[in-house]
Amino acid sequence: MNNLLLNKRYVLRPTTIGLVLIILFLALFLPADANENTRQDHQPMAGKLDTNAGRSKELYVEPEFRFDTFKLMTVDISVVDINGNPVAGAIALISNIPEEVLDLYDQRLEQKSLIGVVRSDEYGRVYQTLELSSSVKRVLLELNIQSENNKVIIELDNTEYISHFFQVE
Repeated sequence: MNNLLLNKRYVLRPTTIGLVLIILFLALFLPADANENTRQDHQPMAGKLDTNAGRSKELYVEPEFRFDTFKLMTVDISVVDINGNPVAGAIALISNIPEEVLDLYDQRLEQKSLIGVVRSDEYGRVYQTLELSSSVKRVLLELNIQSENNKVIIELDNTEYISHFFQVE
């Protein structure tokens, strides 16, 4: 072992250690590109605003633009019978419907697309959060119970809350 340490091929000289440390410092702490430290202007060039967007190769987005394509909605549904007793285990379907549909008897209601299925707890209550597309403007709540008032259309005007009280026969 002592012979190995005395062999000059395995001994690192102080100058070698110093060079290695300098190279590591330069590689880690100096920027690879001098332009990284300059502040970039993200405003579009005036001439590019006048060109046809279809031919543009660069993206310009207003600073306040949000890329969110979904929203979180709180669903709060209560289901009671005619005597006011909670209906446990009631299943409700939540569907996206066309924005133009205002009436439960509109034929376009057949174009609905299911968003989610929820079930009432022992107190007849549904309270949960759903993630919906930002394009959803109206939803149809359908209670899976034979009753005259088991459907309702709810408009989602910039709200984060879907709430309804079902009283079924």
